[in-house]
Amino acid sequence: MHEFGHNLGLGHGGLLTNLMGVVTAPDHVNYKPNHFSIMNYTWQTAGLRRRTEHNLFGFVFYTYDAGYLDYSRFGTADLPTLSEAALNETNGISAGAAVATYATRYYCQGGGSQDVLGVVQTFDWNCDGDTADGDVSRDVNQSGAADNSFSSANEWVNLVYSGGAVGDLGVIFLPQVTSTENMIEPTIADYDALVIDAGCIAVMPNLLSNPAFTDSEDCWQEYGPINFSVANDLAQIFNDGSQAGIGAVMEQQTFATLPAAMPLQLTFKLGNSSANRQRVTVIARNDGYNDLVFCTFWLDAGQAAASYTMNVRSLIAWHNPWVSIFASTANGGAAITVDDVSIQVVSNATVNGNDCIDPNAPPVGTGADSTTMVVNGDFSAPIGAPDNWKTFGNLVSDNATGVFQMYSTANNPVGVVLQDTPVAVPIDTTLEATFQLRNSHPSLPLRLTVLLHARDFSDLQACSFVIPPNFALQSYTVRAHTTLAWDAASISFYASTVSDAGFVQLDNVTYTQRPSLASFGTTCYPPGTLIPAPPSAPSVVLPVVSAPYIPPGSFAEPSSPAEMPLIVAPAPIENTIGEGTVSE
Repeated sequence: MHEFGHNLGLGHGGLLTNLMGVVTAPDHVNYKPNHFSIMNYTWQTAGLRRRTEHNLFGFVFYTYDAGYLDYSRFGTADLPTLSEAALNETNGISAGAAVATYATRYYCQGGGSQDVLGVVQTFDWNCDGDTADGDVSRDVNQSGAADNSFSSANEWVNLVYSGGAVGDLGVIFLPQVTSTENMIEPTIADYDALVIDAGCIAVMPNLLSNPAFTDSEDCWQEYGPINFSVANDLAQIFNDGSQAGIGAVMEQQTFATLPAAMPLQLTFKLGNSSANRQRVTVIARNDGYNDLVFCTFWLDAGQAAASYTMNVRSLIAWHNPWVSIFASTANGGAAITVDDVSIQVVSNATVNGNDCIDPNAPPVGTGADSTTMVVNGDFSAPIGAPDNWKTFGNLVSDNATGVFQMYSTANNPVGVVLQDTPVAVPIDTTLEATFQLRNSHPSLPLRLTVLLHARDFSDLQACSFVIPPNFALQSYTVRAHTTLAWDAASISFYASTVSDAGFVQLDNVTYTQRPSLASFGTTCYPPGTLIPAPPSAPSVVLPVVSAPYIPPGSFAEPSSPAEMPLIVAPAPIENTIGEGTVSE
């Protein structure tokens, strides 16, 4: 269709018209952000992206699906001419309502690109993370200079074929004859480099494309010190350790828009072909990282592929969510295997807090629950002694009022308050931390990240909470389990948001061993979520905001004996040769 467009008089930028709207010549300016046509290289192989509405479990959300093969239908009435010398961030491309369901892409000067889902909105033309800069001058079509003018023309009403009067008998005056546009086109390899999302069309309800890697590495991107390959429909990644402290990540964008408080479920299979245990961090996030949820999983040496689940909820509306899988452990050439990755909208009843469901989680243990392992949990005494709380990093803090308050002044390193206890913890022990948090900032949400970890960080689990502005002191809970024996248990609170106009306040911290509880992974309970009681506890129903929640593997009443979770050994990997066999 693209090539035939050249026979119809179209250039890579469509058509040029005069003030009267009469076509004067083909337009050869490529990658125009306001040119919605298969002639534009941005859309040549994947097709245009347009909005599709979905309704699952009563939640309405949108995906922007590729694959629309079309010539431009819009003239200057819907898409005024843009000048790279004065691109206005507030006006964006000044699109009319007729274009509202389209997505577009423009390029950042110096590298990278931005996808805009729904073009009637502001644009971050200079790619600095905001849309508040007014007029800017930028090369947004990779031409090498910010000197282009981007016009739009309705191509359909101006198509002319050089064969004359086709399908119209008895015509006296032939249409204007056009010459074929002879254009040098990219090779297939060039297309692959230019259009990373070619063919990336998700099959609902999964928002991801190529989730089982049947199309090799298509639709997935990689960053950092990563080696990423696909063999036999199985992704393999490892962190080569060439960049200290940097995670190796494979990730994919979904081209979806999701409302706030959307319940989501991620599922995936992970395995470890290494002789060493490895840590994997999986993040679901909004484009731009202004909202995210994550889980940390430890994979034993030689672990066969097993199924993992994350039940999470967005805090704000998500615009083009991403799923990122980090190989956090530097480990030479031994790979983590990844397969069957999915992110789906689920019902409210599925999500209570943020759940990181680990197939290796231990059942109920033996022995009594411990008392709290931390001292000065109410911050009524000064901090700083070796067996008390201490601070590190770029942190401003005090506990003069009996409540610890802090904010980070800069990243690298972000500020943290932590306590190293002298208490040893056996392997496969359920841990519980409870604490109260408040945000005194008048307008900025503040993020706090909590780590339950061995003192030497050889084992850790983490939760991250976003505290709304002007938020009163309320209770939070984290439950996790040890995957190694700990010589000493530690707990750390990181002020993850840099701010100088408000504090995160922390109070009434407890940190206990809970062998009476069966763990199913790591769960982060913000205020208003239903925290499952231990089997021996009285039946007490806490106030809830979300629907009642039953943790996986437990359907017993609070007063009945603990139910042993079903631990299912993964089926052996089947070796098949060739496609389409019965066993395949």
